Amino acid sequence: MKTKKWKLLAYVAAILCLSIIAFFIYAIRVDAHKTIKAIISNLGPYEMENVTLRVTGNQYQLGLINEGSQAFAQVRAKGESHIEIGYDRNGKTFNLVVDRYFEAGYSGTISVEVENDKIAKITDKIQLSQY
Repeated sequence: MKTKKWKLLAYVAAILCLSIIAFFIYAIRVDAHKTIKAIISNLGPYEMENVTLRVTGNQYQLGLINEGSQAFAQVRAKGESHIEIGYDRNGKTFNLVVDRYFEAGYSGTISVEVENDKIAKITDKIQLSQY
């Protein structure tokens, strides 16, 4: 009789442990979808040095983006946000505001083309994540 109780208890404990593990795996996968891929394209005619993307609560270093090249980062805001692109050129600092709203929990892509130290084009496909 005691053996049956211990087996049942072990069975319930195993199911509980597996359920907890499954929940954490699911939560990690869902959380991974709640980022926005920010693609910065440098159309020139200058290099963009020390490029940094800033969103509410986070910043991402992209480094150097040569003329005709692009770089990207998976960004995640911690509240209501937009993207700011900061970079240097010849000792001067530039800050460009990407006028697209998103917040924590959104996912998708924002592509920004920078030309002559200005934003030339913004293309976005962002939405509230469905997970």
